[in-house]
Amino acid sequence: MTTTPTILVSVTDPVLHPEAINIAAATGMDIIDTSDPRDIVRHAPKAAVILVDATTATHAGGIHPRGHLFLLHPEPGPVDWTLAVRIGAADAVILPAQSNKLLATLAATTAAPDSPSPAAAASVIAVTGSVGGAGTSTLAVALALQLHEIVPTVLVDADPVSPGMDLLLGCETTGGIRWADLSFRSGSIAAADLIAALPETESGLPVLTTDRGSNGTSGITEDKLLRVIGTMHHTHCVVVDLPATAPFFAALTDACDFVVLLIPAEVRAAAAASRIAHSLTARRVDTVGVVRHRGWSGLTAHDVADIVGVDVVGELGTVSQVPRVAETTGIRTLGALPRALRKAARCVLPQEVA
Repeated sequence: MTTTPTILVSVTDPVLHPEAINIAAATGMDIIDTSDPRDIVRHAPKAAVILVDATTATHAGGIHPRGHLFLLHPEPGPVDWTLAVRIGAADAVILPAQSNKLLATLAATTAAPDSPSPAAAASVIAVTGSVGGAGTSTLAVALALQLHEIVPTVLVDADPVSPGMDLLLGCETTGGIRWADLSFRSGSIAAADLIAALPETESGLPVLTTDRGSNGTSGITEDKLLRVIGTMHHTHCVVVDLPATAPFFAALTDACDFVVLLIPAEVRAAAAASRIAHSLTARRVDTVGVVRHRGWSGLTAHDVADIVGVDVVGELGTVSQVPRVAETTGIRTLGALPRALRKAARCVLPQEVA
Protein backbone atom coordinates (compact mmCIF):
# COMPACT_ATOMS: atom_id res chain seq x y z
CA MET A 1 0.00 0.00 0.00
CA THR A 2 1.04 3.64 -0.41
CA THR A 3 0.96 6.37 2.22
CA THR A 4 0.19 10.04 1.71
CA PRO A 5 3.36 12.16 2.06
CA THR A 6 3.16 14.95 4.60
CA ILE A 7 5.11 18.11 5.23
CA LEU A 8 5.44 19.16 8.86
CA VAL A 9 5.57 22.92 9.41
CA SER A 10 6.88 23.69 12.90
CA VAL A 11 7.53 27.41 12.77
CA THR A 12 6.77 29.93 15.52
CA ASP A 13 8.28 33.07 14.00
CA PRO A 14 5.35 35.31 12.85
CA VAL A 15 7.25 36.41 9.73
CA LEU A 16 8.44 32.95 8.74
CA HIS A 17 5.21 31.07 9.41
CA PRO A 18 3.07 32.37 6.49
CA GLU A 19 6.03 31.97 4.14
CA ALA A 20 6.52 28.38 5.27
CA ILE A 21 2.82 27.59 4.87
CA ASN A 22 2.78 29.00 1.33
CA ILE A 23 5.81 26.90 0.38
CA ALA A 24 4.30 23.81 1.99
CA ALA A 25 1.06 24.33 0.05
CA ALA A 26 3.01 24.57 -3.21
CA THR A 27 4.48 21.09 -2.70
CA GLY A 28 1.06 19.44 -2.95
CA MET A 29 1.71 17.38 0.18
CA ASP A 30 -0.60 17.19 3.17
CA ILE A 31 0.33 19.89 5.67
CA ILE A 32 0.64 19.39 9.41
CA ASP A 33 1.02 22.80 11.04
CA THR A 34 2.06 22.67 14.69
CA SER A 35 4.68 24.06 17.05
CA ASP A 36 3.64 21.94 20.02
CA PRO A 37 6.65 19.78 21.01
CA ARG A 38 4.35 16.82 21.68
CA ASP A 39 2.91 17.02 18.18
CA ILE A 40 6.36 17.43 16.66
CA VAL A 41 7.50 14.23 18.34
CA ARG A 42 4.37 12.44 17.04
CA HIS A 43 4.55 13.58 13.42
CA ALA A 44 8.23 14.18 12.62
CA PRO A 45 9.24 10.50 12.39
CA LYS A 46 6.98 9.90 9.37
CA ALA A 47 6.92 13.30 7.65
CA ALA A 48 8.53 13.49 4.20
CA VAL A 49 9.68 17.08 4.80
CA ILE A 50 10.05 19.07 8.02
CA LEU A 51 10.34 22.86 8.18
CA VAL A 52 11.54 24.30 11.50
CA ASP A 53 12.84 27.57 12.87
CA ALA A 54 15.31 28.24 15.67
CA THR A 55 12.65 27.73 18.35
CA THR A 56 11.45 24.31 17.23
CA ALA A 57 14.65 22.96 15.66
CA THR A 58 15.84 20.88 18.59
CA HIS A 59 12.46 19.15 19.02
CA ALA A 60 12.50 17.76 15.48
CA GLY A 61 16.22 17.22 15.16
CA GLY A 62 16.48 15.25 18.38
CA ILE A 63 14.25 12.36 17.29
CA HIS A 64 16.05 11.23 14.10
CA PRO A 65 13.35 12.21 11.58
CA ARG A 66 13.34 10.17 8.37
CA GLY A 67 12.27 13.13 6.25
CA HIS A 68 14.35 15.99 4.91
CA LEU A 69 14.75 18.64 7.62
CA PHE A 70 15.12 22.33 6.70
CA LEU A 71 16.03 25.13 9.10
CA LEU A 72 14.35 28.47 8.27
CA HIS A 73 15.59 31.96 9.19
CA PRO A 74 13.87 35.32 8.63
CA GLU A 75 15.47 38.07 6.60
CA PRO A 76 18.09 39.42 6.77
CA GLY A 77 19.65 36.37 8.45
CA PRO A 78 22.31 35.26 9.11
CA VAL A 79 21.94 31.47 9.03
CA ASP A 80 22.87 29.65 12.23
CA TRP A 81 24.93 26.91 10.60
CA THR A 82 26.01 25.53 13.96
CA LEU A 83 22.38 24.80 14.81
CA ALA A 84 21.74 23.43 11.32
CA VAL A 85 24.59 20.93 11.66
CA ARG A 86 23.57 19.96 15.20
CA ILE A 87 20.02 19.01 14.18
CA GLY A 88 21.10 17.29 10.98
CA ALA A 89 19.36 19.75 8.64
CA ALA A 90 19.57 19.10 4.90
CA ASP A 91 19.85 22.87 4.37
CA ALA A 92 19.24 26.21 6.03
CA VAL A 93 17.27 28.88 4.17
CA ILE A 94 16.50 32.58 4.63
CA LEU A 95 12.89 33.48 3.83
CA PRO A 96 11.40 35.04 1.85
CA ALA A 97 14.65 35.83 0.01
CA GLN A 98 15.40 32.18 -0.77
CA SER A 99 11.83 30.92 -1.25
CA ASN A 100 12.47 29.87 -4.85
CA LYS A 101 15.56 27.95 -3.82
CA LEU A 102 13.64 26.06 -1.14
CA LEU A 103 10.76 25.31 -3.52
CA ALA A 104 13.17 23.92 -6.12
CA THR A 105 14.92 21.81 -3.49
CA LEU A 106 11.63 20.40 -2.20
CA ALA A 107 10.46 19.63 -5.74
CA ALA A 108 13.65 17.67 -6.41
CA THR A 109 13.45 15.94 -3.04
CA THR A 110 9.88 14.74 -3.45
CA ALA A 111 10.18 13.87 -7.15
CA ALA A 112 13.25 11.63 -6.92
CA PRO A 113 14.29 9.61 -3.86
CA ASP A 114 17.95 9.79 -2.89
CA SER A 115 18.39 6.06 -3.41
CA PRO A 116 16.40 3.13 -4.78
CA SER A 117 17.91 0.84 -2.18
CA PRO A 118 15.70 -1.20 0.19
CA ALA A 119 16.62 1.11 3.06
CA ALA A 120 15.02 4.02 1.19
CA ALA A 121 11.72 2.14 1.21
CA ALA A 122 11.89 1.29 4.90
CA SER A 123 8.52 1.38 6.64
CA VAL A 124 7.26 1.24 10.19
CA ILE A 125 4.20 -1.00 10.38
CA ALA A 126 2.12 -1.69 13.47
CA VAL A 127 -0.01 -4.83 13.60
CA THR A 128 -2.87 -4.67 16.09
CA GLY A 129 -6.07 -6.59 16.76
CA SER A 130 -9.55 -5.36 17.59
CA VAL A 131 -9.80 -8.05 20.29
CA GLY A 132 -7.39 -10.35 22.09
CA GLY A 133 -6.69 -13.82 20.79
CA ALA A 134 -7.29 -12.92 17.15
CA GLY A 135 -3.81 -13.97 16.04
CA THR A 136 -2.21 -10.53 15.89
CA SER A 137 1.22 -11.73 16.99
CA THR A 138 1.14 -14.55 14.46
CA LEU A 139 0.29 -12.13 11.66
CA ALA A 140 3.05 -9.76 12.81
CA VAL A 141 5.54 -12.63 12.72
CA ALA A 142 4.37 -13.67 9.24
CA LEU A 143 4.64 -10.11 7.95
CA ALA A 144 8.12 -9.62 9.42
CA LEU A 145 9.36 -12.92 7.99
CA GLN A 146 7.96 -12.04 4.56
CA LEU A 147 9.55 -8.60 4.60
CA HIS A 148 12.85 -10.03 5.82
CA GLU A 149 13.07 -12.08 2.62
CA ILE A 150 13.05 -8.83 0.63
CA VAL A 151 14.56 -6.04 2.75
CA PRO A 152 16.32 -5.78 6.14
CA THR A 153 13.58 -6.05 8.76
CA VAL A 154 13.28 -6.14 12.54
CA LEU A 155 10.34 -7.42 14.62
CA VAL A 156 9.44 -5.43 17.74
CA ASP A 157 7.26 -6.77 20.55
CA ALA A 158 5.38 -3.80 22.02
CA ASP A 159 3.06 -5.73 24.32
CA PRO A 160 3.81 -4.79 27.96
CA VAL A 161 2.24 -8.04 29.22
CA SER A 162 3.66 -10.24 26.49
CA PRO A 163 5.32 -13.50 27.55
CA GLY A 164 7.85 -12.81 24.81
CA MET A 165 7.71 -12.94 21.03
CA ASP A 166 10.72 -15.26 21.14
CA LEU A 167 8.46 -17.99 22.56
CA LEU A 168 6.18 -17.77 19.55
CA LEU A 169 9.17 -17.90 17.23
CA GLY A 170 10.92 -20.67 19.13
CA CYS A 171 14.13 -18.70 19.74
CA GLU A 172 13.75 -18.09 23.48
CA THR A 173 17.14 -19.64 24.27
CA THR A 174 18.98 -17.49 21.75
CA GLY A 175 21.30 -14.92 23.28
CA GLY A 176 20.77 -11.20 22.86
CA ILE A 177 19.34 -8.19 24.65
CA ARG A 178 15.68 -7.86 25.58
CA TRP A 179 13.65 -4.76 26.46
CA ALA A 180 14.72 -4.81 30.10
CA ASP A 181 18.38 -4.71 29.03
CA LEU A 182 17.94 -1.69 26.79
CA SER A 183 18.78 1.78 28.08
CA PHE A 184 19.29 5.16 26.40
CA ARG A 185 20.57 6.90 29.52
CA SER A 186 24.05 7.35 28.08
CA GLY A 187 22.74 8.72 24.78
CA SER A 188 21.63 7.37 21.43
CA ILE A 189 22.52 3.92 20.11
CA ALA A 190 23.65 3.33 16.54
CA ALA A 191 21.18 1.24 14.54
CA ALA A 192 23.85 -1.28 13.53
CA ASP A 193 24.90 -1.80 17.15
CA LEU A 194 21.32 -2.23 18.33
CA ILE A 195 20.45 -4.70 15.58
CA ALA A 196 23.62 -6.70 16.19
CA ALA A 197 22.75 -7.06 19.89
CA LEU A 198 19.26 -8.52 19.32
CA PRO A 199 18.44 -12.24 19.24
CA GLU A 200 17.69 -13.62 15.78
CA THR A 201 15.54 -16.35 14.34
CA GLU A 202 17.14 -19.13 12.31
CA SER A 203 16.40 -17.10 9.17
CA GLY A 204 18.27 -14.10 10.61
CA LEU A 205 15.27 -11.92 11.57
CA PRO A 206 16.23 -9.70 14.55
CA VAL A 207 13.65 -9.61 17.35
CA LEU A 208 13.28 -7.14 20.21
CA THR A 209 11.08 -8.70 22.85
CA THR A 210 10.61 -9.09 26.60
CA ASP A 211 12.47 -11.16 29.17
CA ARG A 212 10.36 -13.42 31.34
CA GLY A 213 12.82 -13.12 34.21
CA SER A 214 12.76 -9.35 34.61
CA ASN A 215 11.05 -9.18 38.02
CA GLY A 216 7.63 -9.19 36.41
CA THR A 217 8.25 -6.02 34.36
CA SER A 218 8.56 -5.96 30.58
CA GLY A 219 10.96 -3.03 30.34
CA ILE A 220 8.83 -1.53 27.55
CA THR A 221 8.19 2.21 27.79
CA GLU A 222 6.83 4.74 25.33
CA ASP A 223 10.11 6.65 25.28
CA LYS A 224 12.17 3.54 24.53
CA LEU A 225 9.76 2.40 21.81
CA LEU A 226 9.90 5.75 20.02
CA ARG A 227 13.68 5.86 20.30
CA VAL A 228 14.04 2.34 18.95
CA ILE A 229 11.82 3.13 15.96
CA GLY A 230 13.64 6.42 15.39
CA THR A 231 16.96 4.59 15.42
CA MET A 232 16.12 1.60 13.26
CA HIS A 233 13.75 2.87 10.57
CA HIS A 234 16.62 4.43 8.59
CA THR A 235 18.08 1.02 7.79
CA HIS A 236 15.31 -1.53 8.45
CA CYS A 237 11.62 -2.05 7.99
CA VAL A 238 10.15 -2.22 11.49
CA VAL A 239 7.15 -4.46 12.23
CA VAL A 240 5.58 -3.78 15.62
CA ASP A 241 3.25 -6.20 17.41
CA LEU A 242 1.11 -3.66 19.25
CA PRO A 243 -1.99 -4.37 21.35
CA ALA A 244 -4.74 -1.77 21.05
CA THR A 245 -4.93 -1.64 24.85
CA ALA A 246 -1.29 -0.55 25.28
CA PRO A 247 -0.98 2.80 27.11
CA PHE A 248 1.26 4.14 24.34
CA PHE A 249 -0.94 2.95 21.46
CA ALA A 250 -1.69 6.46 20.16
CA ALA A 251 1.89 7.70 20.39
CA LEU A 252 3.30 4.63 18.68
CA THR A 253 0.76 4.45 15.86
CA ASP A 254 1.39 8.13 15.18
CA ALA A 255 5.02 7.20 14.48
CA CYS A 256 4.08 4.43 12.03
CA ASP A 257 3.66 4.61 8.26
CA PHE A 258 0.51 2.53 8.53
CA VAL A 259 -1.39 0.18 10.80
CA VAL A 260 -2.69 -3.29 10.01
CA LEU A 261 -5.88 -3.94 11.97
CA LEU A 262 -6.75 -7.64 12.36
CA ILE A 263 -10.51 -7.97 12.73
CA PRO A 264 -12.34 -11.21 13.57
CA ALA A 265 -15.46 -11.49 11.42
CA GLU A 266 -17.76 -11.17 14.43
CA VAL A 267 -20.13 -8.40 15.44
CA ARG A 268 -18.47 -7.38 18.71
CA ALA A 269 -14.97 -7.60 17.27
CA ALA A 270 -16.01 -5.49 14.28
CA ALA A 271 -17.65 -2.93 16.57
CA ALA A 272 -14.44 -2.69 18.61
CA ALA A 273 -12.43 -2.35 15.41
CA SER A 274 -14.67 0.52 14.33
CA ARG A 275 -13.73 2.49 17.43
CA ILE A 276 -10.04 1.82 16.92
CA ALA A 277 -10.20 2.71 13.23
CA HIS A 278 -12.09 5.95 13.96
CA SER A 279 -9.38 7.02 16.41
CA LEU A 280 -6.61 6.21 13.92
CA THR A 281 -8.36 7.98 11.05
CA ALA A 282 -8.95 11.08 13.19
CA ARG A 283 -5.19 11.26 13.72
CA ARG A 284 -4.52 10.69 10.00
CA VAL A 285 -2.91 7.30 10.54
CA ASP A 286 -3.22 5.15 7.40
CA THR A 287 -5.00 1.92 8.32
CA VAL A 288 -5.92 -1.26 6.47
CA GLY A 289 -7.92 -4.22 7.68
CA VAL A 290 -7.36 -7.97 7.52
CA VAL A 291 -10.43 -10.06 8.31
CA ARG A 292 -9.90 -13.08 10.56
CA HIS A 293 -12.32 -15.96 10.06
CA ARG A 294 -12.77 -18.23 13.06
CA GLY A 295 -15.11 -21.17 13.50
CA TRP A 296 -17.96 -19.05 14.83
CA SER A 297 -17.49 -16.06 12.49
CA GLY A 298 -20.77 -14.73 11.12
CA LEU A 299 -19.72 -11.75 8.99
CA THR A 300 -18.29 -11.49 5.50
CA ALA A 301 -15.29 -9.34 4.59
CA HIS A 302 -17.71 -6.90 2.95
CA ASP A 303 -19.74 -6.69 6.19
CA VAL A 304 -16.58 -5.96 8.19
CA ALA A 305 -15.45 -3.25 5.77
CA ASP A 306 -18.84 -1.54 6.05
CA ILE A 307 -18.88 -1.68 9.85
CA VAL A 308 -15.28 -0.69 10.48
CA GLY A 309 -14.83 1.83 7.69
CA VAL A 310 -11.39 0.72 6.48
CA ASP A 311 -10.16 -0.97 3.34
CA VAL A 312 -10.05 -4.72 3.85
CA VAL A 313 -7.00 -5.91 1.92
CA GLY A 314 -6.89 -9.56 3.00
CA GLU A 315 -8.52 -12.42 4.85
CA LEU A 316 -7.10 -15.08 7.14
CA GLY A 317 -8.75 -18.30 8.19
CA THR A 318 -7.68 -20.83 10.79
CA VAL A 319 -4.29 -22.37 9.99
CA SER A 320 -4.51 -25.81 11.54
CA GLN A 321 -0.81 -26.43 12.14
CA VAL A 322 -0.03 -23.09 13.83
CA PRO A 323 -1.74 -23.35 17.26
CA ARG A 324 0.08 -26.53 18.30
CA VAL A 325 3.58 -25.51 17.18
CA ALA A 326 3.11 -22.06 18.70
CA GLU A 327 2.49 -23.75 22.06
CA THR A 328 5.32 -26.27 21.77
CA THR A 329 8.29 -25.72 19.50
CA GLY A 330 7.63 -22.32 17.93
CA ILE A 331 6.71 -21.23 14.44
CA ARG A 332 10.26 -21.79 13.22
CA THR A 333 9.64 -25.56 13.19
CA LEU A 334 7.02 -25.16 10.47
CA GLY A 335 9.77 -24.48 7.95
CA ALA A 336 8.03 -22.40 5.31
CA LEU A 337 5.08 -20.36 6.50
CA PRO A 338 1.69 -21.91 5.70
CA ARG A 339 0.21 -20.59 2.46
CA ALA A 340 -2.70 -18.83 4.20
CA LEU A 341 -0.35 -16.88 6.44
CA ARG A 342 1.94 -15.95 3.58
CA LYS A 343 -1.01 -14.76 1.51
CA ALA A 344 -2.42 -12.62 4.32
CA ALA A 345 0.98 -11.08 5.02
CA ARG A 346 1.60 -10.32 1.33
CA CYS A 347 -1.66 -8.38 1.18
CA VAL A 348 -0.25 -5.74 3.51
CA LEU A 349 3.34 -5.52 2.25
CA PRO A 350 4.37 -1.94 1.45
CA GLN A 351 3.98 -1.33 -2.28
CA GLU A 352 7.66 -0.34 -2.54
CA VAL A 353 8.80 -3.86 -1.65
CA ALA A 354 5.81 -6.04 -2.62
